[in-house]
Amino acid sequence: MIDCSFWDFSQFETAWDWLGWLADIFGIIALGITLVQILQVKNKVNSSINAMSELKRLQEQEILKRAFADLSRQQENIYWLLNKFGQSGFRTSTFEEKNGEIISTINHCLNELLSKHTQISKPLRLAVLELRKYNGTDKKPLEEAEGYLYSALQAVKAADEECTKANENMIAHSN
Repeated sequence: MIDCSFWDFSQFETAWDWLGWLADIFGIIALGITLVQILQVKNKVNSSINAMSELKRLQEQEILKRAFADLSRQQENIYWLLNKFGQSGFRTSTFEEKNGEIISTINHCLNELLSKHTQISKPLRLAVLELRKYNGTDKKPLEEAEGYLYSALQAVKAADEECTKANENMIAHSN
């Protein structure tokens, strides 16, 4: 036989019994509402974390684009130094200033890049080392620096493409 004593309203003899029963019912309802609110807060926190990750990725991509533009200009400057190497009519200080400008810009790019971009920073550091060896009498350091800079530019392109793909995935999976 089924015990229906819970539903037997004769157990509620006083107003306190009825009040306790209503408090139990409201407690159960409140627990359900609280669980729903906790899940909503969790979803909002996850959305905020995703938005911050997306913003970070967009900022990283902007840094990569600026680095690519700056490094491309410095590659042109190295080409200029290589083309003018050994030609008369140029002061040594002109070459030294141009070399110093290249080193300064590369160092600036190194400082802006995230530490995770070792595939970019390593060839840039090697390029700077080669450019510091340049003394105006030997063009071998310029050629080496140009090769390292080319490798770094290719790595910047690859990192930028990764960011672009991640952004496309983010857009495709956004609500």
